[in-house]
Amino acid sequence: MIIIILVVILYLFYLIYRKFYFINVDNTLMLTGAPGTGKTNEAVKWALKLWRHNKRKVRFYNFKARILKREQLEMPRLYSNVPVRIGRYSKRRYNKIIASLVDEQAGLTESYLRGKISRNKFCFKLKKEHLMEQERLNLRSVVLATELGKIASQYDWSNENVQEHLDDFASMWRQYSKGGYFVSDDQSSDNVAVQIRRRLGTVINMLHFRKFWKFYWVQMRNITVSEDIKTIEEDSAEDNMRWRLSMFPLFHRNYDTYAFSERYNSVPKGTEDLFVSYKTNEIIKLPKAKTYRYQGQEITEGLLKTRLDIKDDFVLTVDQDFIHDLIL
Repeated sequence: MIIIILVVILYLFYLIYRKFYFINVDNTLMLTGAPGTGKTNEAVKWALKLWRHNKRKVRFYNFKARILKREQLEMPRLYSNVPVRIGRYSKRRYNKIIASLVDEQAGLTESYLRGKISRNKFCFKLKKEHLMEQERLNLRSVVLATELGKIASQYDWSNENVQEHLDDFASMWRQYSKGGYFVSDDQSSDNVAVQIRRRLGTVINMLHFRKFWKFYWVQMRNITVSEDIKTIEEDSAEDNMRWRLSMFPLFHRNYDTYAFSERYNSVPKGTEDLFVSYKTNEIIKLPKAKTYRYQGQEITEGLLKTRLDIKDDFVLTVDQDFIHDLIL
């Protein structure tokens, strides 16, 4: 009787297990899904997990290296194009950072700096120089690139910087970093330049995000990218998608889900038009832009100037000694 009960319990556990999705990470990981499906949350969570995993490995190696009096490895870092919280400064260290940056003549007063620099410790900023291989990243680091299609869109397939540098970065990152990881997300892998998309291998598609308090659950499936063919695995069809159940951090947040929202602050307000009946004759048509060559120059007409490209008003630029003494 006991054996039968155990068999039934194990069978029920197996049925429940098959309903859940467990992510397997290779050297690259991409998550896709419509806005609000939790793809950036999952990408941030895995970037932090992989970064901490590599840090533990390096710390253990350096511990042995100190005993054996060998050369130690540099610590891996997390680089991202959105601010990701990686910890919190002690009060003493935070005050030391503020004191080292005060410059009354430049307007960097203590009150101004305290309003700009949080006690939360954030990751390093991913720059275009990193992706273009103009500046090196620490070995075994983790790179998180959200909205990858906006960095290298499908329309950038002829961009030689994408073909030469970004393609090389994506394909050789494991070699260059000696075990680093590349994590990215976008609403669809089709938005990403084909040179990069071919390097992604397996893409995880997310649908139907739901949450309650600190818990969330979302449906996931694998989309395998092979050469120019994208297929949805048979056991990951929409009618057989599996659930991933997880939770948010209890006492802090790892990132701001509206991290890019301040870009929209630069867009001016205009006049407001109000409908007065159920009928309308107008369908919105976007202005057409045309690019042509004239006397050896490339000219674009009709392209509206974007109002969104503004730089961060305050970014902390630090040298290696500052990092060693205050941040790591």
